[in-house]
Amino acid sequence: MPMTTKEFLMLEEQLKEERLLVKKYAYYARLASDPQLRHRFESNCAVHQRYCDQLLTRLHV
Repeated sequence: MPMTTKEFLMLEEQLKEERLLVKKYAYYARLASDPQLRHRFESNCAVHQRYCDQLLTRLHV
């Protein structure tokens, strides 16, 4: 079943938010001097990058 325009726009908005989180966590990871904190930021970045990839897949189907 095809996506409605509203659903498509909502997914696009979510993708924008996820991309912003990826950028923020990557930035925080670069700034972190504590290895545990850096690892946490990198992990969060990876999680949100996977969400971005999933959303992109859904938007292009």
